[in-house]
Amino acid sequence: MSRLVTAVVAIVVLSLGAPPRSASAQTADFLANFPGTWNIEARQYNSRGQTATFQGRTEWTSAYNGRYIHERFAFTVGGQVLVGESHLGYSQGAKRFEYAQVDGFNPGMTWLTGDLSDEGTLTMESAAPVGYALRWTFRFTDDQTLFVQLFLKRDGDESWTLSSDYTYKKAES
Repeated sequence: MSRLVTAVVAIVVLSLGAPPRSASAQTADFLANFPGTWNIEARQYNSRGQTATFQGRTEWTSAYNGRYIHERFAFTVGGQVLVGESHLGYSQGAKRFEYAQVDGFNPGMTWLTGDLSDEGTLTMESAAPVGYALRWTFRFTDDQTLFVQLFLKRDGDESWTLSSDYTYKKAES
């Protein structure tokens, strides 16, 4: 029995393969852009034409042998500090990117899956029904700037009811 368990563990470890480089160099290069400290400026729009702005800071670190990146963030929204964490990486099994986030604002965990385009834009959508649909896009405009867009549509709505633009700038070392 112990030989069988050892064989199964070895097969699972070998099947996971190397960090994202086994998926593609583009995937590995995309994830390699994240580690570091970033300052965030955000603007949020709703379907009624109202806007809000807020600032934040995030720290991305490489995790799990470079297959994922771990984020710890804090935003100041309406005078209150919102903190949270996320993981973003490439699933060798699903052959897609995965994102999971938990924070002090949302009532549950945010789960997204998606794909990286040839142009380098990662588009992800909500992976579980939670009463609304989410779509996020991640795109590096250069090695110091990340542009993220978030769109939210509540169940039953015909169009996106909320959108947010986040501009991340790498902090000075």
